Amino acid sequence: MKPQTLRTFIDVHTWVGLIAGFALFIAFYAGSITVFSHEVFEWDAIREQQRPHDSIADADALIAAAIQQHPRAGESFNLQLPGDHGPRLVMHWYERLPGGTFATHEFRWSDGALDETPDQSQLAELIDRLHYTAGLPAPWGPYSFGFICILYGVALVTGVIMYAPGFLRDLFALRVGKNLKRFWQDAHNVIGVLSLPFHVIFAWSGAGTSS
Repeated sequence: MKPQTLRTFIDVHTWVGLIAGFALFIAFYAGSITVFSHEVFEWDAIREQQRPHDSIADADALIAAAIQQHPRAGESFNLQLPGDHGPRLVMHWYERLPGGTFATHEFRWSDGALDETPDQSQLAELIDRLHYTAGLPAPWGPYSFGFICILYGVALVTGVIMYAPGFLRDLFALRVGKNLKRFWQDAHNVIGVLSLPFHVIFAWSGAGTSS
């Protein structure tokens, strides 16, 4: 490979990797936390426990309003009364969809009106949004993040092209010494090559889920 061509690949790999890496670090870090989404939801729900309990007397009004909006809900529903598990009066209706799947609906009585807003932890929702968009605002956030994943793939390809000529010779070369820059570059190459299949899956799946 000509020196100028190699220099171009190095520049593309460096800058594309840095730009994509910052966004992907946010997504990867948030994604690791989503593994504990139920625990995050319960932790965030402590504030909900401190609010005044809903009145059981509103149960009839809640059921009547929900059935008026969704007549099929009257066929089968669950009613969650205020108690130790939570202060809200909630009606759950599991709607059967074509194909045998179900959609979950939650109804609450709020200020004398039916409230159909899902009861979600704002913290858990924020972490989930960071995982899929790296914090980029809607509606173009997911598409921008998909483009970042494509740039990430470009960084992977250019890195493999640069490293391919001395792949076997330098695979486990960790030159420890006073030249820390060279040591970190060796560590970067080793970790990058050994984890390459995972990075390829990350780039491909990230671009796919954002499209």
